Amino acid sequence: MRKLLLLFIWILTTFPGNSQSWKVLYDSTEIYWNNDWGKCVSLLEEALPLAARDLSPNSKNYMVLMNDLGLAYLEIGNYSKAKTLFVDLIELKKDLLGINSAEYAASLVNLAGIYQDLGELDKAEALYLEAIENYRVSLGDQDPDYATSVQHLGQLYESQARYTQAEALYLNAINIRKIAIGSFHPNYAGSLFSLGRLYRKTGNFENSRIYFEEALSIYEKSYGQLHPNYTNATGELGVLMQSMGQYTLAEAYLSQTLNLRRNIYGNQHRQVAESLNNLAN
Repeated sequence: MRKLLLLFIWILTTFPGNSQSWKVLYDSTEIYWNNDWGKCVSLLEEALPLAARDLSPNSKNYMVLMNDLGLAYLEIGNYSKAKTLFVDLIELKKDLLGINSAEYAASLVNLAGIYQDLGELDKAEALYLEAIENYRVSLGDQDPDYATSVQHLGQLYESQARYTQAEALYLNAINIRKIAIGSFHPNYAGSLFSLGRLYRKTGNFENSRIYFEEALSIYEKSYGQLHPNYTNATGELGVLMQSMGQYTLAEAYLSQTLNLRRNIYGNQHRQVAESLNNLAN
């Protein structure tokens, strides 16, 4: 949601003295985002109280800082601090923007993701459902953000083995994304990948293969092979080929996944360990 919220930053250039220091710190996170989350946390923790001094707590810039610090906390596994920030942010947005705003819905999705990771699935489901309704009212049910919230709820249901409900949500997300963002977009591929994974779990191997292979092709065109999404798709295809008894293909996909992940992450990453385990099986 970082890119979405960045649309609301107003570039401030007229404050006297050192009142822009929060902005300098915030801008510095751009070079570390997705690369060094600990550094992002340090910069944003320093920026937030400075922004509180210089800005109204109800300003959109201040809320962007809160949001991004919450996202960074999630990336380093500090769910407690992330949860506190998103709860506070939801209240601010509720008062400033109203419950039918897309920005409010975005924070609901973020908080739902935290509850899902913490295993509080009923709370996560309630928030996803609220976000879906808010997006429907604010943006319509053919908007990419609406599709993303539908996709998240599908993933929650899949994790609970509620496969029929998850399948319906994934198909809905695929249909919306195909029209709204096109059939070559990596987010469209993400929905294909999710449905392929669900079909693998439920034994619908042929359809699973179709969706995985289409997702893989889109990821390669979008990112190249040295990307986590591409390796997730090759890894899933390898596991699927094992299930189908196509062991030569399985070994090829799993070996490719292992080699690519070593290049991306190094030898000590959990994804590399997962690939080694899949090959051993």
